[in-house]
Amino acid sequence: MWGQINCFTFARYHSLCHLKTARLISYVPCLILIEQSVTYITAQNLYDRANGYANWYIMQEQSKTFMPTLTPQGFVNNPAVISAGQLLYRRNNPAQDIANDQAKQASQAMNRNPTPTQADIDAEMKNLANGKAPEPSLNEKQIKELSSVLNEVHTKEPSSKEYGKSPDFAAQEKPFYDALNKLKEQLTGKRPLSVADAYFEIENAQGETLLNHKEFKQEISNCVSFIKRWMMENKLDLNNNIAVHFAIQKFMSDTLQIGKLIPEMPKVPLTIHYPFYYDYNDYKAEKDYRSYHVTKGFATGNGQCHILPLMYACIAEGLGAKFYLSMVPIHSFIKYPDNTGAIHNYEVTSNWQMSDQWYKDYMQVRSLAEQKQIYLNKLDRKQIVAEAMLDLAMNYREKFGTADGKFMNECVDFAMNYFPNKEADIGGWLLKREVVAKKLDRIAYQNHYKTLQDAEHNPEAMELITQMNNLGNKIESLGYTEVDEKMYDEMVEESKARHPQLLRKNNLEKRSLFTTIKQQ
Repeated sequence: MWGQINCFTFARYHSLCHLKTARLISYVPCLILIEQSVTYITAQNLYDRANGYANWYIMQEQSKTFMPTLTPQGFVNNPAVISAGQLLYRRNNPAQDIANDQAKQASQAMNRNPTPTQADIDAEMKNLANGKAPEPSLNEKQIKELSSVLNEVHTKEPSSKEYGKSPDFAAQEKPFYDALNKLKEQLTGKRPLSVADAYFEIENAQGETLLNHKEFKQEISNCVSFIKRWMMENKLDLNNNIAVHFAIQKFMSDTLQIGKLIPEMPKVPLTIHYPFYYDYNDYKAEKDYRSYHVTKGFATGNGQCHILPLMYACIAEGLGAKFYLSMVPIHSFIKYPDNTGAIHNYEVTSNWQMSDQWYKDYMQVRSLAEQKQIYLNKLDRKQIVAEAMLDLAMNYREKFGTADGKFMNECVDFAMNYFPNKEADIGGWLLKREVVAKKLDRIAYQNHYKTLQDAEHNPEAMELITQMNNLGNKIESLGYTEVDEKMYDEMVEESKARHPQLLRKNNLEKRSLFTTIKQQ
């Protein structure tokens, strides 16, 4: 049976972005929130209407105006794909198709007690007649699902590859372990908690960042200083969380300038900041893994729905604002409280205010997933750092494969302690299942297994199948949701056509969004 399916045949991966982190993976940019025909109210009009203060009335009115007019057909009729890293929101993810198959398999995960076929029933009756206990078996559909998972891990990482035996492998791993230890120190209070530092560390471990640590922190500092000055010049309260978030949103989505002459304030040069823009060139990080780096976003001014919300988080962190990161299938966005404690959503990629109900209606967020807090949850700063730890496991896998699974499992096991019930991150479970699948793939390769019957004689192989079954059940129990990659790609192309001015040849080219004008 297994031999007919040929579960060890190489198969092409369908490259789909990280998924934070899955997050994880995870994490893929989401243009369903970007492209609609919407008439924007200028920020200055909003400012004038509120008598100079960014209060919730402004945000409420903006929400009414910017609400997109998508119809549900494109979402309902296109079941689909999310990467193993989520994040979401995630990247050029080597295990993304594994995630697809894992989700499909979850409700019918491999176990020893499937619905029997007629052949199974006949065999069992024969065994009973001969006084033998019935032999458990897997039906054809389950075998096909198992082979599909193994195809994916085998395609990404040849089973013949030996890990840990190279003299220099430990040296190659060291940057990842250094980053992991620094994130652990943040989560345990031995280092200051910092979203910015966490993401720098995991990107630095992967290598060749566009900014070093000093440059990265300076870029964030420049953004924070500009926003503070703009708020003071426009008489906005730096201690008002709504006002601060309004200013961040203006900063990221509009062209602003500072440099007004105000007697009680030090003089500053006339400076303009241009808005961040969407990375159409490599939004899946297929051409260069750095396209999924937050450091790249600050270096170039462009990103997608993994980078842009994290850039927002770094700026909000620098301003001392209260904020959260939140996830839905193939997307991440910002949540923040107003001055009464009510929580509001902000789409960094589109400058829209969206309700939770909108996500439920159009992003196929199951009530179970919301209840289990894998979607529409509020990740605080500590949980965002834990999410970065899962992204670190993704980065490791992209560079080395799963190896022996030790590093990836260590990342997942430590990070999971910081999510609700120590389980509420879908990317972690997808990563763990990938490690198990690769171990099973290696056993099959090493033993030249061609059929399921061959594997059933190996206790270790059967234990791994049981583990995959249990992980599949866990994934299903958390309300994991799939969405359509084809629909997403079509919307990217449509968006490109509408914004030709944003189609830059090199999305990794450094470009400062700040311009200082010399005054006479």
